[in-house]
Amino acid sequence: VTVLGEPGIGKTRLAGALLCALRGALPHARMLAFRAYEPQSGDGDATIRRLLRSLLTVAANPPHKRANIEKRLAPHVGPAWPAVALSLGWIGPNDAALGARKDAPGALRLATMRAAGTLIRRAAAEQPLCMILDDAHYADPTTLDALELASLAEARLPLWICVLARPELVASRTMWSERAGHAMVHQLAALDRGSTRQLVARLLAPAENLPAAALEAIAERCGDSPMLVHELTRALKLDGILQRDPATGAWLLETDRIAALPAIPHMELLVERELRAFVPALSAHLRLVAILGREFELSELRGVLERLEAAGLSDQFPLDPAVAIDQLERAGILRKRSNKRAEFRNPLFRDAIVDTIPLAARRDLHRAACAFYSDDTEMPASERSARLAYHAGQAGLDEVAVASYLALATAHHARHRYLEAEAMYTRALAHAGTTSDRLNILRGRGVARQRNGRYRDAIDDLEQARALARDCGDQLGEIEILLDLATILDWLASFRQSQALVDEAQGLARGGESKLLRAR
Repeated sequence: VTVLGEPGIGKTRLAGALLCALRGALPHARMLAFRAYEPQSGDGDATIRRLLRSLLTVAANPPHKRANIEKRLAPHVGPAWPAVALSLGWIGPNDAALGARKDAPGALRLATMRAAGTLIRRAAAEQPLCMILDDAHYADPTTLDALELASLAEARLPLWICVLARPELVASRTMWSERAGHAMVHQLAALDRGSTRQLVARLLAPAENLPAAALEAIAERCGDSPMLVHELTRALKLDGILQRDPATGAWLLETDRIAALPAIPHMELLVERELRAFVPALSAHLRLVAILGREFELSELRGVLERLEAAGLSDQFPLDPAVAIDQLERAGILRKRSNKRAEFRNPLFRDAIVDTIPLAARRDLHRAACAFYSDDTEMPASERSARLAYHAGQAGLDEVAVASYLALATAHHARHRYLEAEAMYTRALAHAGTTSDRLNILRGRGVARQRNGRYRDAIDDLEQARALARDCGDQLGEIEILLDLATILDWLASFRQSQALVDEAQGLARGGESKLLRAR
């Protein structure tokens, strides 16, 4: 079952209600519910790792010895255990256990996908299985492919899968769920006006007997979006729109203040009201954590504050970081995922907060964050590179941004995660200034696009890279690019053009090529 809806339409709330209903209706079935998070941390394996851990019931920390890793995984996934161990983060992309798979394009992802799909089927064969994946548009291709593999018609298992996502899921995967034993697609639309009025009335409790015109005005301004209804009514209550009658004790709604609202509710309006409700110190901390990202750890906030103090910019942040996070959680802005990690309850709200920060101040905060992530050695390399790349790019430190995005692209490429690699190359290109950087990025993106089946775009990138190689006298690079182009033309069945490029590469080499180049 695929449930599609725009942001703020209520998909996450529906997922929670659906899980409760299934547990009541099917007490004998196993429930597996999880959420895909936006891969802003550079960890493209987060969703498949969460799925594998649930199916294998393994802890985050790997066994101490290699033999123990194989012993733990091989009985469940067979020869695919090295690829699964890589996705779990138990071994690195250059580990010898991966063998020839690490050099065969797509082999690691394919092995992991098949292993995960087999694990899902095995779990369903043992006990009826219901799976719910929220925010599936953020899920990596391996996870989505595994779900499709498990649900093929020929499996004939007591398996029910529901994914909730934005419409871009099916826009990017045009054949999504077509081979499933049974498939349904539900499109969540905005609430009808009557339901919106009921939601407004419920959220404005404890006020009762609210004027129908007031409910209609709020519903109209929110465009019948559940998220905006929730945010606007919450902001109105913080702003004191509900007043208690001292004579009767009843809560009254100041309807004249509703009429002063703009015709269309912008998130900026909600942010402005929220910031006004806080003391200046807490508002400053809210802006700072918004700079850190949609989710962050307490240690990151402390580290960035130390860099701000070193730069003489900490006066506006007088609160202890832990106290600030607790207060923002009580205010409903943040949600703690653990004692050390927190996230914004509403990502759109976080984005709007960042927009309220003056550009010069925003750059100072990004520079402090960049300084912290440059020095941090405890954070995993991929996550540190992603954070460093983002903040360096926002701070105008283009060289650092390019190096970090290239490191991420290379890591994704090594793991055969070509979609993610292409995205990182594209971000690196936006900050590249030197010819050598542009050459490396365009060639890397061209190869990644070839792996993703975007042959024409790959040819465009490689042609640009070839011109740069020729301009800077990089003959070996030009030969390599000619062979990359020849490979794409083979896939397009343009065999004569491909042969011509190989001949051209051989002419440039003039017998001085290496054994590896000769093999190509």
